[in-house]
Amino acid sequence: MLTPEQIEQRRQSVGASEAASVLGIGREAPLTVYRDKIGALHPDEALARKDYVRVGNYFEEGLIRFAADELLTEPGARSVQIHDRQTVFHDPDDLRVHATADAVVTVCGECESERVYVEAKSRGFPEGWGDPGTDEVPDAVLVQAIVGMRCSGTRRAVIPLLTRGHQLHLYELRYDSAVAEYIVAECHRWYERHVVAGVEPDPSIGPPPSLSSLRRVVRKAGLEVVVDGELLRRAYVARALRLASEKIEDEAVRRLIAAGLDAESFASSDDADTSATYLEHERKGYEVKATRYRKLHYRPSAALAETAELLGTMMQEVASGHPADPPALDADLVSRLLELREEEDHA
Repeated sequence: MLTPEQIEQRRQSVGASEAASVLGIGREAPLTVYRDKIGALHPDEALARKDYVRVGNYFEEGLIRFAADELLTEPGARSVQIHDRQTVFHDPDDLRVHATADAVVTVCGECESERVYVEAKSRGFPEGWGDPGTDEVPDAVLVQAIVGMRCSGTRRAVIPLLTRGHQLHLYELRYDSAVAEYIVAECHRWYERHVVAGVEPDPSIGPPPSLSSLRRVVRKAGLEVVVDGELLRRAYVARALRLASEKIEDEAVRRLIAAGLDAESFASSDDADTSATYLEHERKGYEVKATRYRKLHYRPSAALAETAELLGTMMQEVASGHPADPPALDADLVSRLLELREEEDHA
């Protein structure tokens, strides 16, 4: 876990874990990284309580030990030493780029030794992993490891992974100087162009900022800005469809459980591969301390509200029919929906 001093230091340069986002291929938007660098985000006080962070913190030491043990099985290896835990390395040629190593392992052989960069992962990246023992890792992890190797002066990295199925896998990457130089140059250019110059990155680059990061934005009380009307319409209609879908699910679940009477398991009458269970689970008791939060409240136009209501009705009509033979939608309803869409386009 990073200390407050390390967190503040991170703002002075682009970290290995942020490099992929700066390049537009990470899980966070470049805009989020920018706002974090200029101090425009409130501290994420809930971060340490999030499950994936807690899992990473609790299991990181074990994953590093696992990686060291695996390195010790390599031909010629006599011993291993784990060091540089949570050490911040800066790029030797560019102070605008840094990496915080989970650890570095020195593998000692008969005649020589090798330093290996370790980047432990635990379920945070559910997709993009190939077969264990290969270099097939998610793009964001690849970029992070290459920057880590560049900054630490190592030429090999191992990625110990704790999977969602609680399995231990190990991946290995080799340093690529051409790729590393490109990444560092792009990170430096991005930091100077945006953080130093105070110019926000294009919000269309990369994924939209996560809701957790958007909630941390320091906002100006009473400020109102004009945004693309399509963004408002899409958000409001999406909310209406979600509520309609939840209503459909609630009714379907109640009918399913009622049909099963006092059973705990339900089997399909026409599909042997489809079934469901209704088992008892225990929820751990805990207290939630008072917190402040923001909630999006819509003020839709009459036409937009009616559009959303009609879409919800259409969803319910489709859901009420058999998937292989959906009911025909009411022609007047479809016609009115198209009229409302035209009204919105010309509003």
